Amino acid sequence: MKKLLLLTCVLWGAVLFGSELCYTLDGKGLPEISVEGKKIVRISGIGFTKNWGWAGFYHEKKSADEFAFKSPKLEIVGSGQWRFAPNRMICTYRLKAGADMPEAIGCGYSMKPALNDPAFGGRDGTSVLLPDHAGWEWEVAPGKKVVFRFSPGLANVDFERGNHGEVRCYVFKDGVKAGLKEFTLTVELPPGSRKIVSAEERYGSDDHADWFKNPLALTGAFVDLSHLNHKPAGKYGFVETQDGRFVLGNGETVRFWGCNIQAYSLFIKDKELIRAHARRIARLGFNLVRLHHHDSAIWVRKCLIKEGPTSQEIDPEALDSYFYWIKCLKEEGLYVWIDLQVGRPYRQGDDIPGFEEIFRKKPHQRGVLVHGYNYVNQRLKELMKAFNEKLLTTPNPYTGLTLANEPAVMGMLVCNENDLSGHFGNAMLADKKVPYHNKLMFKLADAFAEKYFFDPARVKRFWQAGESKLFLNDLEATWNREMIAHLRSLGIKVPICAGHIWGGMGMSGLPSLTTGDIIDTHSYEPGEFLVKNPRYNANFATSVIRSHVAGMPLSITEYNATDHAPYAKDPFTIPLYLGALAAFQGIDAPMLFAYSQDHLSNMNPASYLNNAYKFTNLIGLYPAAALLFRRDVSPAKETWTFTPGRDIFMKPIKNPRAFSTIQLRHRLEIAMPKTEELPWLKASAIPKNTKTFADPDKDFIPAGQTFVNSDTGELRQDWRQGVFSVNTARSQGVVGWLKEAGKIELADVSVASSTAKAAVILSSLDGKALNRSGRILVSTAARTKTVKQGWPHRLYSEPVAGTITLKNANAALTLVPLKGDGTEMTPIPVSGSAGTFSFELPTNKGTHWFLLKPAT
Repeated sequence: MKKLLLLTCVLWGAVLFGSELCYTLDGKGLPEISVEGKKIVRISGIGFTKNWGWAGFYHEKKSADEFAFKSPKLEIVGSGQWRFAPNRMICTYRLKAGADMPEAIGCGYSMKPALNDPAFGGRDGTSVLLPDHAGWEWEVAPGKKVVFRFSPGLANVDFERGNHGEVRCYVFKDGVKAGLKEFTLTVELPPGSRKIVSAEERYGSDDHADWFKNPLALTGAFVDLSHLNHKPAGKYGFVETQDGRFVLGNGETVRFWGCNIQAYSLFIKDKELIRAHARRIARLGFNLVRLHHHDSAIWVRKCLIKEGPTSQEIDPEALDSYFYWIKCLKEEGLYVWIDLQVGRPYRQGDDIPGFEEIFRKKPHQRGVLVHGYNYVNQRLKELMKAFNEKLLTTPNPYTGLTLANEPAVMGMLVCNENDLSGHFGNAMLADKKVPYHNKLMFKLADAFAEKYFFDPARVKRFWQAGESKLFLNDLEATWNREMIAHLRSLGIKVPICAGHIWGGMGMSGLPSLTTGDIIDTHSYEPGEFLVKNPRYNANFATSVIRSHVAGMPLSITEYNATDHAPYAKDPFTIPLYLGALAAFQGIDAPMLFAYSQDHLSNMNPASYLNNAYKFTNLIGLYPAAALLFRRDVSPAKETWTFTPGRDIFMKPIKNPRAFSTIQLRHRLEIAMPKTEELPWLKASAIPKNTKTFADPDKDFIPAGQTFVNSDTGELRQDWRQGVFSVNTARSQGVVGWLKEAGKIELADVSVASSTAKAAVILSSLDGKALNRSGRILVSTAARTKTVKQGWPHRLYSEPVAGTITLKNANAALTLVPLKGDGTEMTPIPVSGSAGTFSFELPTNKGTHWFLLKPAT
């Protein structure tokens, strides 16, 4: 027994304190406690007026150790200042409440400890309240506690509805009293915990005095990869699916590297601008464009939905622009993905039964969205079919073809972000005050329960895993099959996608999607994923790969960094990682969200990333990423198939350890189970050379490693360094916290960066290996910053400084800086001779791109 107890203690020590407990401040000035990138306590401000009206408790970091906070509706303002001691974080709070509000609920903090988290070996942890509302504590390992202590005690500290996984710490409770208040928060940590530098501090100053004014060109490109496309798109016939891949009419397997063009960008009058951007998109390395938000008339004021009493008339001027885009994209070898329903608002004149109850929930003068209701409301289904027929059978005056007969169309999406199993099933519950739709929904649920001898009450718990997910999948699948059959009756030949996994959905959303030809996902990254141990942290790509159903193509119609995230400084970590991972995992069609959403008329920065075409630290890496995906990165050597069986319905499986640890090791596929209640669901065929596993907590990374290598040896993530590297014959590069990592050695390239966090990649342009190539693109990226200087705002990009060494057989090389439109600047001699060359990245040329070529 003593030996067993000793072993247990040793194991807990290895789990937690072999992986250090770290503490710092987050981007809002709140305490952040983590284990190898995994936040173990999530803290957010909360505030409520009377009757639980949201009031907020908002924080803003002012300096390295100071922050301000406010709750405008509660008339509260204040500030806090931190100081640090070994294993301690101490904050002094000062706040002022401007008025008595006796009916207010109060304000303070929600603190959510990660009880039972794999970061602690799945230990059955428990949080405990301190006496006199002085805080709470959590034993994260035997004898090791994290304590949040307030002095004096707060108005109230309690578990939210008895849930030990959420502690609510109210500064004011059951009313707000005017006046001044001071208190201290001390965060006590176990011995051996380590204070780390926050991401903001690691980046250092963002003084942009020496940064580049956006070096991109509006319609030009710094490199031309359009030769990778066959022109026109569709020249080899219609795209099909075979054995889980896309193939052209000539039998050639094809992968699509795509982006979104959406909303206002689709409906511009300047045809020359449309033509110029189509040309630029092809030069940047894309061969696919998704046309999105074509019908979102609530906020896109000029779109395909014509103004009027119904939602069924197509605006001819908008349609002309839409068709001209397709013509120009096709000419540049860019295939097109067509969305059918995205944000179409339905109107009073559409004669929809039950419309008034939908309208009451979300009234808008331009119509209402009908997410979820379309699965039970027959009239909505008829209206969707009618609109689809109009759009798909109208001839394009610029090509002479309807979309149904257009081989440049590679795929179609029936309905965007609209599902029952993960999101909108709950919209028709009895308490949602939609009696017409509730009656329709529950009638179907009762029939399903009776047919399969289920408890009807369990079938109607749409928010829970279990029998309800079987019913919701069946209802979605029935609707999908009817809509797809209608499209086929219109002559649609290309693969059809029914919907997608999005917005944090679990795997129970996958089965109904198999009624289409393509599985699709949406995923966004909040930032700093390169420093996170995959054992404890999924990233944006995890939910993508765990959607890859065996035997079906996988697309990503939306991915990017999350807009306005605390770490929005690092979207440049996305392109190279996603391009390499997608090639390695066999993802068939990733699409950046988005190339553009605005009117495409200037380079004034928008405040978010939906206009990537003008963000240097995004679009500036896409040619290099295109080469990774379309040419250079090898597919995984091993494929592992997850076989969840009925657990896919009965348990809430999202992104457990197996998926996050396998994503850079081996290819992952998901096997659909034969399911008696879902006769339309085909059991996945698993090839003999594929390995299988059923444990979602399986760890695919060798014990003790702080890095992971792909089974091809080409990809590596080191989360202790915070660096991802690609090491192929024709593309070699790194992205992450490069300065702290020191000199990074790849097969033919070494990088020593003096910029804190950056991306640097060398890509062969002549098809030869880097060590023999005579045309090498050097791409760099770091932070960007929007600076308000009246109007227009300016976008500045941080230069990347450092030394690059290259093994290359040419006798002599020169480094040519490239302007945003591809114009070559004065060459710079590169030191070295045949065998090894070395050069400093110029930071005085105003550009992030360079061409290495033989000296003349």
